[in-house]
This record gives sequence, C-alpha cells and structure tokens, in this order.
Amino acid sequence: MLVEGRIIIQDVKIAAIEETAVEWTDIILSAFINQYTHLGDSIVKEAGAGLSLDVLVAPPDRIKHRLLDPASQREIIAAMRR
Repeated sequence: MLVEGRIIIQDVKIAAIEETAVEWTDIILSAFINQYTHLGDSIVKEAGAGLSLDVLVAPPDRIKHRLLDPASQREIIAAMRR
C-alpha cells in the first residue's frame, strides 16, 4: 500500500507514520524483517522443505531445535555465511 506522508523518528525508532501531503517525491520502502533473529536458523533451512511451521519450529523439540542444539557455534556461523 502506498501512503503519502512522513515518518517521524524519535530515539532511532519509528515513532509515527503521518498521512499528509508532502512536497517531495522520494519513496521509502522498508523490509521489516527480523533477520538478526532468524539468520542463525540458516543451518536448518533445507530441513523445512514441505513441512508445516509447527512441525519445523515449535519448541522445545521440533526439527529446528533438534538440529540447532548439537550444532557448534562454528557450524551455525558457517551456515549463516552460506
């Protein structure tokens, strides 16, 4: 959805999005992805093909947890780099 307006930033966070007429034509696109949290899950991404989210990630013992628990930090970082 395209909204004409402005974004108000306070303390390095989006405080408000105001719909209002503006004099510029710049477009701000944001991909609000929680990448910093889920990047570490890269080691299990192939394991989830065709499976439901519940089967793949539901704590405490689904596929994600069974694969991540024994993985070393080195293995997790290598998967993130790939």
